[in-house]
Amino acid sequence: MSLKALLNQIVKILKKNQIRISTAESCTGGLIAYWLTKIPGSSSYFSLGIIPYQEEEKHRLLKIDPRLLKQYQGVSPSIASQMAERVRKIAGADIGISTTGFAGPSGGTKIAPRGTVYIGIASAKKTYVYKFYFGGKREEVRRKTLVKTLLLLRDFLNNF
Repeated sequence: MSLKALLNQIVKILKKNQIRISTAESCTGGLIAYWLTKIPGSSSYFSLGIIPYQEEEKHRLLKIDPRLLKQYQGVSPSIASQMAERVRKIAGADIGISTTGFAGPSGGTKIAPRGTVYIGIASAKKTYVYKFYFGGKREEVRRKTLVKTLLLLRDFLNNF
């Protein structure tokens, strides 16, 4: 399935059900927001996108605990969960999406090496966090994260 076809499926569901979405993207640097807002009329379903790339911004904008950020260098399931939940609340959206990871070429830890990505999806009722290891260079990791996030979002929306 092409990226365009996947986006059309997602947008159709968002518009039909009047669902508003927001994003907090670290390792994807706004790619998800870019693709979701590329379609005319996106203001009917997209409310806010932020790119808290530095740990300080994750704390300042999303109130993520600085000790947690320091311990995990900003990349962990709990950080992804909090990012998705908090951007949803800040935006007053129905769904919050987050991405955080080590896209490379540097970064990573023994527990979360380069290519480790966490994707969070939060609604008022439930938050899901998914962990992936994506190989390849920086742009490949970012692109794979984009596509996987959109696939997860589509599946989430089908059960929303």
